[in-house]
Amino acid sequence: MLGHRKLLMKNTTINFLLLAGLCLAACNGGKGQAVTDTSQMKSFGNNSNSNILLGAGSTSVYPLFSKLFAGYVSETHVMVNYQSIGSASGVMQLTSKTVDFCDSDVPLNAKQVKKLASPVLQIALFVRSSQPGSSDSIQNNFNRAIIYKEQNYDGRSLMRAQKLLKMLWWDVHQGQKYCNGLGYAPLSPAAVTAAETILKSATFNGKPIL
Repeated sequence: MLGHRKLLMKNTTINFLLLAGLCLAACNGGKGQAVTDTSQMKSFGNNSNSNILLGAGSTSVYPLFSKLFAGYVSETHVMVNYQSIGSASGVMQLTSKTVDFCDSDVPLNAKQVKKLASPVLQIALFVRSSQPGSSDSIQNNFNRAIIYKEQNYDGRSLMRAQKLLKMLWWDVHQGQKYCNGLGYAPLSPAAVTAAETILKSATFNGKPIL
């Protein structure tokens, strides 16, 4: 009986530590923190039972994303672990399929698109407001999330794809209120409509997700 109690206590301790580790991974989307164990993140990212979405990319948007995703988890109980490692590194993580989305303040170039191999969607989330009088076109002033158009890849589940698309839909609607004072401005009604159209084009087994 004593041996059974010791084994039970040991298993309980291990389970607690595993749970604590997962919570820490979910909440620790700190600035400059890179995804290092790609095989682990890849497996975790494709887990249909996970309420944690994984993103990586732009560092300049991190202050906004910190507030945005804190608001999202409070409303939906779905967490977003965003790794602020730079746009180019974020694209590399999407290429290796270790994250659900990457984020960039500039559109992907032809070389990056070619490396991704599969078609991607670039969804405008916010407008950079810290560059008044910029000579760039309005298309280059968007902060955007980048995802694969066809979400059924590499063992990914429909449930996970739905969570990703719902999060991005929330971003371009309810999430717009979080950008004030953080170097970004809300999308115009026309930009929101364009983002909606792009999000509705995402598929799973060729069928619309939204």
